Amino acid sequence: MFKQIKQIIIFSYSIRDIGAKRLSLRVYRYLSKKIQSHYLFIFRSNSIQKTLKAPCKWSNILIELREDNLKGKTYTEFKTTSISFNFLNDSKTFHLPMTWHNKNWPRLWQFNLHYFDWAREWLDHAIATGEWQSEAVNLEYLIDNWIDSNPIGFGDAWHSYTISLRTRNWIWLFRSYPRLVTLKRLNSLWIQLQWLQNNLEDYIDGNHYLENLITLAIGGLQFENFKAVKMYEQSIKKIEKQLTIQILPDGGYFERSAYYHNLMLNRLVELALVLESVKGFSPNWLINAIDKLFSWSTSLRLTNGNYPRFNDSPITTNKAIDNILELANSYLYSSIYKGLGLNQNLSKLLLNRENKQLSSQKSLFSQRIVDKPNTGWTLLRIGDGWEFIAKTGKSCPDFLPAHAHSDLFSFDLFHKGIPVLVEAGVSTYQNNIIRKYERSGAAHNIIQFRLIERNLIPIDLDWIESVQTWHSFQAGRKAIILKRNIKELSNGDFVLSLEHDACNKYGINHERTITIGMNDNKKLSLRIVDNIYSKHNIEWRQWFHLGPKQDKQLLDLLSNEFYRKKGFNLSWYETNFSEGFGNRLIRNSLLISGNIFTGKKTLKFEMNF
Repeated sequence: MFKQIKQIIIFSYSIRDIGAKRLSLRVYRYLSKKIQSHYLFIFRSNSIQKTLKAPCKWSNILIELREDNLKGKTYTEFKTTSISFNFLNDSKTFHLPMTWHNKNWPRLWQFNLHYFDWAREWLDHAIATGEWQSEAVNLEYLIDNWIDSNPIGFGDAWHSYTISLRTRNWIWLFRSYPRLVTLKRLNSLWIQLQWLQNNLEDYIDGNHYLENLITLAIGGLQFENFKAVKMYEQSIKKIEKQLTIQILPDGGYFERSAYYHNLMLNRLVELALVLESVKGFSPNWLINAIDKLFSWSTSLRLTNGNYPRFNDSPITTNKAIDNILELANSYLYSSIYKGLGLNQNLSKLLLNRENKQLSSQKSLFSQRIVDKPNTGWTLLRIGDGWEFIAKTGKSCPDFLPAHAHSDLFSFDLFHKGIPVLVEAGVSTYQNNIIRKYERSGAAHNIIQFRLIERNLIPIDLDWIESVQTWHSFQAGRKAIILKRNIKELSNGDFVLSLEHDACNKYGINHERTITIGMNDNKKLSLRIVDNIYSKHNIEWRQWFHLGPKQDKQLLDLLSNEFYRKKGFNLSWYETNFSEGFGNRLIRNSLLISGNIFTGKKTLKFEMNF
């Protein structure tokens, strides 16, 4: 009973933060899609095909392949062959004809199948080498089979997000390799764009909605008809408005995930390249948005080339990040793009363009403090290869907690790019116990509290979370930042003073002060002081999660008898560390816990590395 009441309370917070407008939009979009699927859109698709005209020429980015592996072949020749796809560290082999849906697959895996990102990878390889790789011999079959196997409006194939990615990939394929263009495929491309325009994810906002709009802007430039012109004009206006919302004043992306930040940077640069090659210019608001995102990305990149893992930020290969930043740099400063593939062909078109007036010209790797107050991240470059990154601000937009974790005031510590103390990361988007853990406070380097007396608030006996995450992409109450002060002392130490209100409703006030720097022995010194005042008897727990392959001896100072004599309980656990979707490693985590009785209490944790 109490559990159900608590779930209702958390759900009410979610509904409140989503707001009436987005809730009504969600209902409208759901009903609209159902109606279109069964009646309207199937009827209208015939008239859409009749109004279709040949695409406008985009000859200045067409490529010449030295070897045409597809020449003379048709998809009917490959019905007995097989093909394998590997997404999220999970490989599956298909015997043709293809199967595009399976209820036993993880949904994100199925989404990846429908994205056709794998076809874009084949295209990049062909452009870079002049040869299609062997799997690409099935490309024409796979495109046509997708069209034949996925009726309009049904299943994940027609989810607005999968349409956004797939149609852009088809456009790149058709523009780069005109032999792939047939009336059947152009008709399908146009119908998918029309469906997307009628089923925008505007009730969600965030990266999904921006992906929708970028696709419509690019897609609208591919066809010479009135509807295509309107598609482009309407979507480009909406993109401008969304960027004022989705890009924070400090240059961060408002979902506060390095992964989605860099993804949106890449999408906007590709949009700008298309606009400049077709229209001859990019609007200043788009250039400025790219510049802000790029400056944020360069300033917060860690020594190992990756990024902090706060919120949903799966590990991305350095090569992929390098390509994103190099493409943005080549666009902003009209330099030669060093990567290969389609983006190199696009960037070559702009080499003679004059540089724009930009806010920042260089990476900020030399800064000792990189503080992003709107993003809520603070990076400290301490010296001798040590980097400390703390989550010091708001976790997510109130109405969009899909990728938020309960990690306020958590921190990670790196030495020469190697994680020493680090959170669990993200390995799945499935609604399961792993997803629940990875979003919870227990997966991060934070302190938590809970009430001991069960007669006080019986529906709140769990550990208090700074963000009440639930399901795969939902959250209830989100803590408000009360105090955030970061400074560097004259001796070179850094001090962070932090406070939020997650515990206040339970009669608990908590302020954390972190001091970090190099001591006289040239070792890193980390000191954490928690000042707590409670009206009730409470339990507390502090997690310290070691990086993979880090020895327990690193936390010897914390796990010795000194802390046991203080009445603390110390236990070692084996926990998960994610190296990407579907890829988890075992590492060691130290849990320190104890009780606090009513009144004031100060907890101190000190360690040297």
